[in-house]
Amino acid sequence: MSVLASRDELLVGGRRGMEYDPDMVVDKEIAEMLSKGVYPPIFHKYRLIGIYVIRVFIEFKWIYVLVDERIPVDIKTRKPIFGRCRSINELWVSLIEKAYAKIYGCYENLISGYVDEGIQ
Repeated sequence: MSVLASRDELLVGGRRGMEYDPDMVVDKEIAEMLSKGVYPPIFHKYRLIGIYVIRVFIEFKWIYVLVDERIPVDIKTRKPIFGRCRSINELWVSLIEKAYAKIYGCYENLISGYVDEGIQ
């Protein structure tokens, strides 16, 4: 997830320095907006009540997953038990992980995989 967050061209497609290709699946403007946290207006309404809409690519199709902002935390440290950002004010890693846990049934089902599968 951190690789995608630091490189917009992976959302758009191609590599750094390559020209924009109009045949890309996600157009350049949308990819740049998504990487900056700008989502379609209807999703902002959900966010105000603690519900986030996560769009993921599963089995060759885009799906939307609704997740709430309740993240499992360690009782002693008050930090998320699973994936988390360095800053306690950022939730994007925890929310994406929660969406995948919802898709695959539970957090325990997310314990394996390879980096290239995640980037794909």
